[in-house]
Amino acid sequence: MRVSSAASPLRILLIEDSEGDALLIEKALHEAMPEEIYIKKTETLGGALKVLAEEAFDIALLDRSLPDIVGYSGLLAIQNIAPKLPVVFLTAYKNEETALEAIEQGAQDYLFKDKIDSHTIRRSIQFAVIRKQFESVLVVQANFDNLTGLANRMLFENRLDMALAKMKRQGGGLGVLFLDLNRFKAVNDLYGHAMGDRLLTVTGKRLRACLRPYDTAARFG
Repeated sequence: MRVSSAASPLRILLIEDSEGDALLIEKALHEAMPEEIYIKKTETLGGALKVLAEEAFDIALLDRSLPDIVGYSGLLAIQNIAPKLPVVFLTAYKNEETALEAIEQGAQDYLFKDKIDSHTIRRSIQFAVIRKQFESVLVVQANFDNLTGLANRMLFENRLDMALAKMKRQGGGLGVLFLDLNRFKAVNDLYGHAMGDRLLTVTGKRLRACLRPYDTAARFG
């Protein structure tokens, strides 16, 4: 697997407050990927979040013990602002339980800083990118209708439960609208299932175009 190329350099966000550790990690990165790579370094989580709001990256390397994070708050904050970004957890603590906890919290891989070399960091980045892509596919398959791309019944009910809980806590209201396509069976019978699928796809696109970004359109049938 080719991680980067001159035409498309791998964009790496390194979040590390130790200058010495950062230099060692950058050295290992350049040795691992002599092709062109782009590294952006920040020393705090706050700085990283500002960068992520303005730039896109292929992977983030996150130090566990930054001055402005507690536990896995840094990992969760990155997931909120950049949910598709693979994250490799960096830790100076030789504790497998802590490292595995990071995976359970959503990190794609972890590295012990004193074990980082060109081979391990390249393997970790490759693994993290592939795992994140696989996770994204599973999320889509589990929550969205394959034909229309709309939310499926399970995701709709989950979001409705969350909206009802929020309404109970904060007040306000919400709206639920159920739509049915009249004579849809006739379309299938007269023009074939391919045309029926086309009708559903176009209807889904039109529904999404009418909604706000945080509204949910789902297919029940």
